[in-house]
Amino acid sequence: MGSIKKQIKSKTEYYVDFTDEECEQLNIKQGDKFTIKNSDDGILLERYGTLELDLSDFDRNLLEFIVSESIKKDITVSELIEQIISDFLKNK
Repeated sequence: MGSIKKQIKSKTEYYVDFTDEECEQLNIKQGDKFTIKNSDDGILLERYGTLELDLSDFDRNLLEFIVSESIKKDITVSELIEQIISDFLKNK
């Protein structure tokens, strides 16, 4: 078996750090998730809203579709539901 040469690459992460006072003023807490949008003046952070769904309200066909699609796309059921709702809202 031949040898393989690889280069080590670096990966940089960017993040925004809020002080406790800023969190209180903005009514945010550690672990809140945001979307990032470009604006003329920089970037805009919009906090994700929360939505609680009771899957027991869904019929069997819909549940099978959700599970099947999440497996096909290799994402979690939560990510798939988020994607479906996001696509729906974009088309409204």
